[in-house]
Amino acid sequence: MWMMEGQIEEQKEELQRLHEIGEINDQQFQKAIEGLNKAQKIRDAMHTRRSNVITARLSDEVVKYLDDLVSANIAQSRSEAASILIIEGIKGKSALFNEIRQHAEEIDDIRKKMQLSIEESGLGKFDLSLYNDNDTED
Repeated sequence: MWMMEGQIEEQKEELQRLHEIGEINDQQFQKAIEGLNKAQKIRDAMHTRRSNVITARLSDEVVKYLDDLVSANIAQSRSEAASILIIEGIKGKSALFNEIRQHAEEIDDIRKKMQLSIEESGLGKFDLSLYNDNDTED
């Protein structure tokens, strides 16, 4: 099972104690602390609220990566593993995704302006009853 916040802190304290008594050297201590810090970041990312459900088709190779995260106890499920990979991918390409978001907002603004222009012209106001298929004139 994945470590909770208190368990990570306990592990850091234990590492500090082992380092102080000479059971582990400086390099081992630093690597272990770095690993726990990474684990903490992943744990924090996993525990952000995930309330949206999506359906996706994935290749066998991608599913193997998800399963690797589950078998390493980094994630409790494929869903959680996919969430981690998506979050990390967005973080890794944050400049690109920020640019994409900016362009999407610009497109949305243009779309709203077009809709407003159509509405103001009167073109957007159709009497749909004229096109009703339920008219029966026999």
